[in-house]
Amino acid sequence: MKPETYRVPGFLAHGIHTGIKANGCLDLALIFSTRPAKAAGVFTTNCFKAAPVLLDMERIRTGFAQAIIANSGVANAATGAEGFADALSVSRAASRRLGIEDDLVLVVPSRHRWASKKEVAAHELADEPFISREVGSGTLSSLENYLQHAGVKGIGSLRVIARLGTSTAVKEGVKAGAGVSILSSRAVETELKAGVLTSLKIKGLPMSRHFYLIRDRRRTISPLCRTLLDFLIAAPNQPEKVKAPSPPRAPRVRAR
Repeated sequence: MKPETYRVPGFLAHGIHTGIKANGCLDLALIFSTRPAKAAGVFTTNCFKAAPVLLDMERIRTGFAQAIIANSGVANAATGAEGFADALSVSRAASRRLGIEDDLVLVVPSRHRWASKKEVAAHELADEPFISREVGSGTLSSLENYLQHAGVKGIGSLRVIARLGTSTAVKEGVKAGAGVSILSSRAVETELKAGVLTSLKIKGLPMSRHFYLIRDRRRTISPLCRTLLDFLIAAPNQPEKVKAPSPPRAPRVRAR
C-alpha cells in the first residue's frame, strides 16, 4: 500500500525496523494525532493478557488518546511486573518525545467530598472555592482555553478566592482546605503519592499541554548546558527506585 493511499488529515505515522524481525521487515510503528483524539478499544477476553494490553485497557478509560506504538514479531506476553514497567517506560518515552507528557488535573484535599471520585463534571466546579494561578501564568492560560471548550465561561465563571504566584503556594492552599485547583500532574506528584492530595479528571475534558526546551542555535552549547539538557530529556524515563522491604528482625533472646 502506498503512503498516499492511507494519509489522514491530523495524523502522522511512521514505521522502522528495530531488529525484532530477522528478515529486515518493519516491526515498530508510531501513529500520532496532532491533538488529543477520541479513542475506543476492543480487547481480548483471554484471562492471560500481555502487559501492553493491561496498560492500554487502563489508558482507554479516559476516552482520549494521542499516540499509539505498535510492534509486530513478538507478543510481549508472560513478562510479569517487569514487562508492565517496560510498557509504561516506552509509553512515557514516546509521550516525552512527542510533547504530550504533561496533564492538568483537578486537585482536592484527601478529606474532600470528591476525594473518592475519579472525575467530576465541569459545571460542578462553579460552586466550589477555587485557587487560581496569577494572570499571565501558562497553567491559567491553558485552563482558560479548556474551560471554554467545555462550555464553561472561562475562569470568570468559577468562585476564585485567591490568585497565587506559584504552584507551591496553590498546593499549600489546597492542602489547608481553602479550596480546589487545577495543576500539572507533575507539580503534585509527591503529594499524590503521600496521600495528602487527590487528583481527579474533569468528565469529557482531557487537559494536557506541551513542554519545550528552547535554546539559541547561534550559540555553542557549553558542557554544563549539554549536561543539563541531557538530564532534562532523560529524567522522565528513569525507572523509579523501589525500596526493598527490610528483612524481618530475629527475635532477641535474653540469656539467663
